[in-house]
Amino acid sequence: MISGAASADMAILIIDAKEGVQEQSRRHGYILSLLGIKEVIIAVNKMDMVNYSEERFDSIVKEFNIFLMKINLRPRFFIPISAALGGNISKVSDKMIWYKDKILLEALDCLEEGVSKEARPLRFPIQDVYKFSEKRIIVGRIESGKCKIGDRIVFWPKGLKTKIKSIERWRDAKNSMYAIAGESVGITLEDPVFIERGLIISQEKHPPYVGTMVGSSIFWISKRPLTTGGVYRMKLTTQEVDCEIYSIDRVIDASTLVEIPSKEQVFANDVAEITLKTRQPVAFDLAVDVPEMGRFVLMDGYEICGGGMITAGEQLAGRFYNEDALKSRNVGAAFGFVTQQERESKIGQKGIVIWFTGLPGSGKTTIARALERKLFEQGRIVYLIEGETVRFGLSSDLGFSNKERKEQARRLAEVANLFSKAGIITIVTSVSPFREDRAYAKRLIGPNRFIEVFVNCPIEICKKRDPHGIYTKAEKGELRGVTGVDSPYEEPLRPDLILNTEKIDLSLSVYLIHYTIDKLDKSK
Repeated sequence: MISGAASADMAILIIDAKEGVQEQSRRHGYILSLLGIKEVIIAVNKMDMVNYSEERFDSIVKEFNIFLMKINLRPRFFIPISAALGGNISKVSDKMIWYKDKILLEALDCLEEGVSKEARPLRFPIQDVYKFSEKRIIVGRIESGKCKIGDRIVFWPKGLKTKIKSIERWRDAKNSMYAIAGESVGITLEDPVFIERGLIISQEKHPPYVGTMVGSSIFWISKRPLTTGGVYRMKLTTQEVDCEIYSIDRVIDASTLVEIPSKEQVFANDVAEITLKTRQPVAFDLAVDVPEMGRFVLMDGYEICGGGMITAGEQLAGRFYNEDALKSRNVGAAFGFVTQQERESKIGQKGIVIWFTGLPGSGKTTIARALERKLFEQGRIVYLIEGETVRFGLSSDLGFSNKERKEQARRLAEVANLFSKAGIITIVTSVSPFREDRAYAKRLIGPNRFIEVFVNCPIEICKKRDPHGIYTKAEKGELRGVTGVDSPYEEPLRPDLILNTEKIDLSLSVYLIHYTIDKLDKSK
């Protein structure tokens, strides 16, 4: 059902009138909602088995509607039918004259596709490359958008660019100047670039997202539970890549809609919000934008384990996969044979990142150093990464423009992520003035392994402290680009902890962070 629904735009969900709304009915409804399928008809079948009872039909409609409204699924029609006798399918049933709305075939004609596939950005997954002597024809199905001869196109995630030389169809096809969504066609290229199955064609102006981290909602069907750190095969259009379950953010019982407290495993028939990290970049769209590029299945060997839709990832993608930033296009992430969970079990602690953000002089470094000392004396494996120290080495090539500050935050996040994977409690101190960059760090490392600490202190107090004299230099005009003075700082909207260092002392600050770490560490 997941495999079929993953490529569908509309659905008919059938309920047995005699059995009524079952657990499977609710689960299938949840899957439709999960995959973003909004055009739905509920057909209540076997009405002949309940004597065509209007009361029975009304009770099923009422019960199921209550559930569907909770998952934001609003069917276009509820239709009583008798499949065995053809009632209310292709002709009106004289046994159910109390039903006054459209029969099934009429209802199907009323369903709407919404934004047409042709009007969406071009997404052309490569199925194969056919070779005829010197001619190479790239074939596949255009999932959305349209293209024509002469269009400049890009192959993602490699970023290769060229133009369409010709559009190839079967012998009797009439038009070979352009192709639209839904067509299976071939194209040839003007330039001799190496193309393989799994690449995604787009036009230059409307690229997909490209990245290795995606947030998703997934329906799990395997008897073996999904676990944090588990590695599966992700199939997204014609792309197939190995991916790691980076974090399990929320688990829900699909039939009762009750949230399950545990976030370490997802069992069969449960729904979860998870973060996936692929071992090489993938091209994707959010399912709400281009459903065909946002729906996927996970495989364990040859077994389909679950299906889902991509709900987040755009804030992590694209920014680092462009002509200026991405230099190593043919390199994929490599993983050793020792998992993060094994390392954490061996050393007896969870790899957590505590990210301190705040204005210069707010007290980030002072608190972080005291915290590191306390954790170290307790026997924890802990390491402090100070933003200023990193600028002496890894980031010695960076200045303080907004673009360079973003790159500094990205490098800190990547390094902290590696430390965290080794099971080390990692403390990062960085002004990191932009919310987008801190959000990147949180999703990269995993929401259940990341603590954002906002060291909140009025700038007047920071100026009085002025440990490095930067505010004084700024006031004299000797220094520009000082955060909080002539460079922006975006305060966290929902940090895990706020420390107002104007009002609370060092020991209380350390205690509050220590308590938060212990709480998160025990969750493993």
